[in-house]
Amino acid sequence: MGWAMEVFKFSLPLVGGWVARFSPWAKQSASQHLEKSPEALHVHQRLTDQELTELQKQFIQSEKLAAVGLLVAGIAHEINNPLTVIANTAKFLLEEELSEEQRREVETVYRNAQRAAKIVRGLLTFARQHKPEKRNVQINEALRKTLALQEYDFRGSNLEIVQELERGLPGVIADEHQLQQVFLNIMINAKQAMIETHGRGRFIVRTERVGHMIRVSFLDDGPGIAPENVEKIFDPFFTTKVVGKGTGLGLSLSYGVIQEHAGRMYVKSRLGEGATFIVELPAALDREDSEAMALEADQADGVGEGISIPDEQVDGRKPIRLRKQVLVVDDEADITNMLKKCLEKSGLRVDTAYGSDGAIRKLSNNGQYDLIICDLKLPGIGGQGIYHYVSERNPTLARRFIFMTGDLANPETMAFLTTVENPYLEKPFETEQILSLAGQLLSRH
Repeated sequence: MGWAMEVFKFSLPLVGGWVARFSPWAKQSASQHLEKSPEALHVHQRLTDQELTELQKQFIQSEKLAAVGLLVAGIAHEINNPLTVIANTAKFLLEEELSEEQRREVETVYRNAQRAAKIVRGLLTFARQHKPEKRNVQINEALRKTLALQEYDFRGSNLEIVQELERGLPGVIADEHQLQQVFLNIMINAKQAMIETHGRGRFIVRTERVGHMIRVSFLDDGPGIAPENVEKIFDPFFTTKVVGKGTGLGLSLSYGVIQEHAGRMYVKSRLGEGATFIVELPAALDREDSEAMALEADQADGVGEGISIPDEQVDGRKPIRLRKQVLVVDDEADITNMLKKCLEKSGLRVDTAYGSDGAIRKLSNNGQYDLIICDLKLPGIGGQGIYHYVSERNPTLARRFIFMTGDLANPETMAFLTTVENPYLEKPFETEQILSLAGQLLSRH
């Protein structure tokens, strides 16, 4: 699962032998190494058993990580439902007349629900299976997302994070998920080094433009790297960690990823003076578009993540004022009740259904609806089944379908959502988002 298995793939046949397929960078390095001397091939053959053992360990670890990823995705889906209710109920309360103390307490609930939602989104990003896809990526935003996953762990380990991110940087053409994995690997290595050295530390993340490159520097005040190890730090299977604490593949894979992005990755270090890992990537060619995206990303506050939305925008804070009938389908009463309250306050008539069977009963009993808001993961035929049922009988209504999901880590979910043209919201979402989508779809003729 994840980029590592895409960049560094191998198979372990049950009977005899093994095949390793390195990235283009690793293949080239291996070829050059074998050509240097006649003894190189003998050394390579002699080390095969050791490498096979390491590969087997890495394969087992990747299987464990895949299982953990599925577990995280399932737990996140369950957490996202109550988070949606908590955050939006707190918002409803903030619209009421409250004492100053009550308002502060409700704001605390809302703020922490938003914080939990952000953490869950970050976990799902890494649990989700990704196809390699290069696009215009804002380095600062990718770093912020990765740092958010490590912030609590760093703080709890007496480690200070300092962000020195240059504003208005142009983007880079890259696979964001792969970059985040590289950044995460560097952060974890730095954290371990600082903790093991003096149980505290200062970790600086710096971005800047240098000519046509975007440079990201990671500075730690750990033990530093011995001169004889600096040259080998990116070699496959090289590690200074004790047995069981490292495979020596993390940095070599990271190096390969950056190479395949036409970039550079290197380290500057002196023993006893910490280490600075540097990643340089070419700036996107279309500077005007990239800088516009950078400004937008720097100003963004996270609203709208996990939402697919049509081009037209409708202010979700304004009443829709259309006497339309909406069917809300979920298998949790708290979700349907919360949405019912939200939509009715906006002037809509709302009917609710529990699960797939409840929705089909409502629809088959001549239920006349103008819009359906439906969770995807439901007992029975699920949201997909309900959509297909409606599509066969009322194609117009099928185009006024909004999906809700907390399960975007599931490849089947994403495959379905990419085949339909309907908008979707990732839980937890804001009520303004659902009202905006409802207004857009209901205004269509």
